[in-house]
Amino acid sequence: MNGRRLILPFPPTLNHNVSRNGKRYFHDKDYDAFIQAVGMIWRVNKPKEWDPSRRFGVNVLLVYNSRRRYDVDNRVKPILDAFTKAGVWIDDSQVDSIYVERGEIDKDEPRAEVTVFPLRQSTFERKSGFREMKEPKQCLKR
Repeated sequence: MNGRRLILPFPPTLNHNVSRNGKRYFHDKDYDAFIQAVGMIWRVNKPKEWDPSRRFGVNVLLVYNSRRRYDVDNRVKPILDAFTKAGVWIDDSQVDSIYVERGEIDKDEPRAEVTVFPLRQSTFERKSGFREMKEPKQCLKR
């Protein structure tokens, strides 16, 4: 099963799009529209053999529309949430690897170019490559 590269609308930030009424949280219209757009894009581009129960990696290239200062981390969570709602995976806790990069400026077409791919196994499931930890007493002896 190979990964899938998707061109998404530029994701909204989470800084100002959540309001609260008592214990309930609400997202603004831009956030909801983004979630719906990603769902439609996924339905059109979903591979035939896709297992949403696997572990995943995500690469994100954010193409902004200006040189204004932005935090790239505020744009990742809406992408993960949208993929969860679209059924790319069951829960975003299945994502073991995220790489985010700021791309060139494109004033006409800001976007997120996202590649989502299944991982063979989690880094932490691989025993080889990690040394066994010594007992604390052995580390303190001189």
